This record gives sequence, structure tokens and C-alpha cells, in this order.
Amino acid sequence: MSPPETTAAFAKARELAAAIEDPAERFSTYYGLWVGPFIRGNLAQMREVAEAFMRDAAHRPDSAEAGIAHRLLGTTCWYAGDYTGAQAQLERALALYDHARDLPLASSFAYDQGVVAKFYLGMTHYALGRIERGGEEIEGSLRLALQGGHIPTIALTRHYMVVFAAVRGDLDSAVPHAQALLDLGVIHGLPSWQGFAKFALAWAGRRENPQALADMRAALAMQRDMDFRVEEPLFGTRFAEAEAAAGELDGALASVNTQLAAIGETGERWFEAEVDRVRGEILRKRDPANTTPAEEAFRKAIAIAQQQKAKSFELRAALALAKLYQSTGRVADVHAVLAPALDGFAPTPEFPEIAEARALLAALAV
Repeated sequence: MSPPETTAAFAKARELAAAIEDPAERFSTYYGLWVGPFIRGNLAQMREVAEAFMRDAAHRPDSAEAGIAHRLLGTTCWYAGDYTGAQAQLERALALYDHARDLPLASSFAYDQGVVAKFYLGMTHYALGRIERGGEEIEGSLRLALQGGHIPTIALTRHYMVVFAAVRGDLDSAVPHAQALLDLGVIHGLPSWQGFAKFALAWAGRRENPQALADMRAALAMQRDMDFRVEEPLFGTRFAEAEAAAGELDGALASVNTQLAAIGETGERWFEAEVDRVRGEILRKRDPANTTPAEEAFRKAIAIAQQQKAKSFELRAALALAKLYQSTGRVADVHAVLAPALDGFAPTPEFPEIAEARALLAALAV
């Protein structure tokens, strides 16, 4: 989508546009400069460009382009794991968005920016523990994309629905969106989406497909070959879980450690708590007699989620740690770790961990 030579061309364009009074040319250049680091998961460069865009757009604070600047900065905050910062920026982006006015800008900014802002705001709410509100925003982003009829935006939003399914660990809901994404990629010549679609279909069908791990591995390699590294912590971690489920525990641990190392390099921290939680699950399965490494991984996941105010990820990690404590007879520790993480959540089928945590506490109270 944006190889290094494209980013270099946009950098040159920015240099040339700096002398032009009309900011419109600079705004589309900023977007191009941001996309390259985004695809490679380079959060420092993403933030640098997004903040430069914001400074320039401040001269036209109520414009559609200012809304796009807020969207880029909000998305950057989201990938960095700054969920509260993301919420503020994305809400401002949507406040400035007008669908009829702004849809034509997709020709200069690749996608319908309101659709993108709506998705990331939904994911932000989901991470912050507002499960149903987040789901509503995410479903709304798909409806808005279909309403607009812009094919690249529809493909992107199908990908987003696969991302949401993967975050939830919901195999079944990933399938129709992954298949639609694959079809769009073939019909409209969008190869960058085909790797994600193939990964999701293999992931969803792994219970029946003995070749699923090989297919998932090939799909991840396809994305890396295109230098598409963003969201790899999510998909790489789901691959590690699949390896663990197949009994390949050493490979699973290596895979999840690779993701943690990549997070340290890129700064793409939005899924970091979940990566550590999954690492804890793998460690526990790999050596059930020695629970200390798993406990440390779960505690690290909780600490990261708390720092990010990501209550959903905190509850998942706390539930994993509580189950470990239950298995070793540490009943008081179960309540100490799980009750605070559960506070503020209302039961919803969209997040079954809530009901599971409540049931565990209730069982221990008997």
C-alpha cells in the first residue's frame, strides 16, 4: 500500500508544498507521510506526522481536514495504547465529520475518514470496558461504509470487523467478513487485504483443518513480505494461541515472545496486555507444576492494562490469574485480584468473561 519509495516521494512532496499557501496540498501530503509508518507499525513517526498535520490544520479548526488530522492523531494514540487520548481525538474527529461533505475526500485520503474514526472510537470504548457501546460504534462503522459505497473503505471496514472478531477471540463472527474481504481483494485487485483474510479464515477453521497452522503461517508471511506490520501483535498472538492449542508449546512461546520484542521496537502497545496474558496461558500449559512464570506474566498484563485504563483487558488478565490461584488453593488471592477488575461491569453476552468472573467469585463465596 505504501512502500518506502512512496513515503520518500510524499516527503519530497511535503517539502515542495511547504511554499504553497493553499493548505489542501499539504494536508493530503501529511496523510501520505503518515500511512507509510502506519503500515510498518512505526508509532514514533506516525505521531510526528500526525502532530505536524494537527498544527497546520489548527488554522482551519472546523474544516473536514482538521477532522482528518484529529482522526490520524486519535488512531496513533490508539495504536500506542493511549486509549483516553484516542477517545478525545476521535470524538473531535467525528464531531467535525459530515458524511455528505466529506465522502468525496476519500479520493485524496484513501478512505471515508468518518468510517475509520467511528471504528477506532468503538475499539477504544471496548478496551475501556464499555463493551456494548463499543460494539455499537463498530457495527455503525460498517453500516456507514456500506452506505457510502466506496470500495476501498468497504474493504477496510471488513478488515476492521475481522480485527474486532480476533480481539474478541470470536472465531465464528470472523468468517463472513474475512470471506467478503477476500472476495473484494480478488475482484478489485486489493492484494494487501488477502493475507489478513486468509489468516482469519484459517484461524476460524482450525478445528477442522489440519493445515490451518501452515495456512496461518503463510498468511502472516504474505503480510510481512508486503512490509505490512501493523496489527501483527494481534494476529501473531492468535497464531501463538493456535500453536499452543495444537500442542506446539515451544513454538507458541517463541511466537508470543517475538510479538513482545516487536512491540518494544515499534511502540504498538494497544494489544500488549493481551500478549502478556496469552504468554502466561502458554507458560502455564507448558509447565503446570511451576506456576510462577505464568503468574508473573498475568501480573504484568494486569499492570499494563491498568496503566492504559483498558478495563476489558485487565479483566481478562485478572480472570486468568484468578483461575491460576484457584487451582493452587489461594482462595483469598482469587477475590483480591478478581473483584476489583470486575467492578463496574454489567453482564453482557458480548463479553462472556464478565459472567465467568462473577460465577467464579460466587462459587468461592459458597
